Amino acid sequence: MRSDWKMLQQYSKVSQGIVLELLKEAMVSKLGDAKGFLIDGYPRELKEAEEFESKIGEPKLVFCLDCSAETMSSRLLMSNQSSQHSDNTKTIKEGIESYYQASKPVIAYYERKTQLCKVIGESLSLIDSPPKND
Repeated sequence: MRSDWKMLQQYSKVSQGIVLELLKEAMVSKLGDAKGFLIDGYPRELKEAEEFESKIGEPKLVFCLDCSAETMSSRLLMSNQSSQHSDNTKTIKEGIESYYQASKPVIAYYERKTQLCKVIGESLSLIDSPPKND
């Protein structure tokens, strides 16, 4: 599984089976210590949600950060300035369109199951600026 983690770190396309196995392995290893799990950016597609539920279990709650394409694009462009990624506006726009197309069925699925919690993300200060050390 070490090579699978390496592919993830290099942002290579990884098969759904590998992703699910890595998630399961990580979750099982923390079962005794964790009160729950927050999985960021997953599932991206309905088939991933269904497979996760059949192989790992049904989530108690699913969060969806709900914001406009413009807000997402702006945040991704800001993020690029402080990271190794160099996505341009066109690449980001294509990624956002792909996200919307793939995630709509997932969002609808969890809305029907009443497990979805939408968080309005247009002006979240926690997202717009780094956390303060108090």
